[in-house]
Amino acid sequence: MRHQVSGRKLGRTTSHREAMFRNMVVSLIQHGRIMTTLEKAKELRIIADKIVTLGKKDTLHARRLAFDRLRSRDAVQKLFGTIAPAFKSRNGGYTRILKVGHRHGDGGTTAIIEYLREDVGLINLEEKQAKAAKAKPAKKAAAEPKAKKEAKPAAAEKAKKEPKAEKAPKAKATATKSKKKDA
Repeated sequence: MRHQVSGRKLGRTTSHREAMFRNMVVSLIQHGRIMTTLEKAKELRIIADKIVTLGKKDTLHARRLAFDRLRSRDAVQKLFGTIAPAFKSRNGGYTRILKVGHRHGDGGTTAIIEYLREDVGLINLEEKQAKAAKAKPAKKAAAEPKAKKEAKPAAAEKAKKEPKAEKAPKAKATATKSKKKDA
């Protein structure tokens, strides 16, 4: 019987399972959502919620514990800087699991695990900033061809004028050379 035995082994050794969940939590923190199997997502939710709760403390000891569990400075900075402050008023339940369907190869049930977007304005802010960053260069790119189009006629006019100007001095130079030869 399985009385009081918590957690799934997922057919892996303890060290492999710990490393896998460490990588998955770091990916979840960095990207805001990841796609995996339903069983892994359910186990990951437990670990991810505990990490966010740790991040809400925001002490040096909590940062060191988070780094010990995550092994990624970038993930720890994002956890304490943006994710945990967004959940200050919430007591648990920081993630949601959405069932996606079945994997094509082996038929495994897939799911998306993500931080709650209503509470985490950071994900929406990041998406808005990314869209704004993409939109700004597009406007600049649209403005640049107009400037280039306007510059091309002016450059063409200069090019037309310059060869005429260059031909005249060459002709004079050849005339002076022929005068020297004659003399």
